[in-house]
This record gives sequence, structure tokens and C-alpha cells, in this order.
Amino acid sequence: MKSIFLADAHLKKPADENYRKLNNFLQNLPGDVENLFILGDFFDFWFGYRDVVFSAYVPILATLESLVQRGVKLYFIEGNHEIHLGPFFHYHLRTHSNPRELSISLSKRRLYLAHGDFLDDTQQRYRRWAAFIKSPVTRRVISLIPPDLASSTARRLSGISRKKSLQDSTIPDKLNDKLADIFRAGHDVAVIAHYHHPAHYQLTLDNRHYDVYHLGDWISDYSYLVEEDGNFQLKKA
Repeated sequence: MKSIFLADAHLKKPADENYRKLNNFLQNLPGDVENLFILGDFFDFWFGYRDVVFSAYVPILATLESLVQRGVKLYFIEGNHEIHLGPFFHYHLRTHSNPRELSISLSKRRLYLAHGDFLDDTQQRYRRWAAFIKSPVTRRVISLIPPDLASSTARRLSGISRKKSLQDSTIPDKLNDKLADIFRAGHDVAVIAHYHHPAHYQLTLDNRHYDVYHLGDWISDYSYLVEEDGNFQLKKA
């Protein structure tokens, strides 16, 4: 059985090339896929309202629903563009979710999964902003804003933040210090998103090699990770 890992699609409109390509990819996942791990920023903006979903995301949500109905387990780690997954994911798609990170065993290997935006502890200003935007108070305020207004406001803010994120998207060397702590805590493999560059390398600690995978994105790379019987391979659609 296989597991698929992907992230950073920043989906906006069904007519967009990356939206169409990802939706087609998911619709055609082979029957031996057991787990689908989404490591954040799947949407360019998502807030889980109690009774409605954003109309632009209905096609991709329908695809996720069909995967869940056929038995695929869906895991979702929120990125900085998902404020709160909400009831549709939790109750309708039966999603296993976490706002920051996840530790899970696959094929007798312990995996650490994270969107990755909080791994660089030098970015204190960003951390304060992210903590504010996902705080219970902020979530309560957003829940009172009409979805169309919330979405249009988020699109404007997203355009500003993307200009900065493109400048800061290189994988920081300091990240390895944090990953070393994660491996010493008992993990064998780390899978990270957020930095939009697909990459695989190994860290050597105490004469043991640990694998680090950066997922890249579904904007220009169309990259994803496949796990089967403990073996990992980065691929492009």
C-alpha cells in the first residue's frame, strides 16, 4: 500500500492550471493508495465556516470526498493559509488533522510531518503574527464575517504576503538544527512543506543517517512524495 504527501498548492479558482492539474491527479490516484497527507497551504485561503464552504473549492472537496468514501485516510496539517479547518473536514471528510505537526508510524518508520513555517525559530515576528491569526479571538471574528468578504480580503493580503514569501522561500540552514532535535526524539524521517523547493537530503547524527524530504509545491513544481513499504520517492506530476 502507498501513501502520498503533498502541499503548497495555494488553490484559488477551478479554472487555474494548478487547480485543474491537482484535481485530476487526485481523481486518478491508484487503488493501492491508503493514505493522503496534505501538509498545508492546500488552499490560498481557507476558513471552516459552520454551515458553508467556499464555492470555488467545491470541485476539489468533492474529489477528496470520493477518496475518503473509497477508503483513503485523509490527513491534513494546517498551513499558514488555513486559519481553521472546521466542521466540513472534521465531520464530513473524517480528516485526521493537526494545526502544526504530526508524528506517525508507517512501515515501521517514525515520521515527523510539518508544514514547516514554525521550524525556523529566528522568525519571531512571523510566529507572533501566525499565533494571532489563528487565535480563538481571531477565529471568532472571522466566523462573523460573510464568507465572500473574508475570501476577498484574504486574497488581497495573500498577494502581499506571497511577494515576501517568494523572497524568503529558500530552505534555511538553521532548519537542520531543529530537525536534529526531532530525530534525536525518536523520528526516522522528516517531511516538510512551506519552502516551495522539492529536495531530499540526509542528516548524519551519531553515525546514523536520517532522511529529510521537502515537498515543493503545486504551483510550478507539481511535486509530491510517495511512500511504499518504507521506501520514499519524490516525484513530479
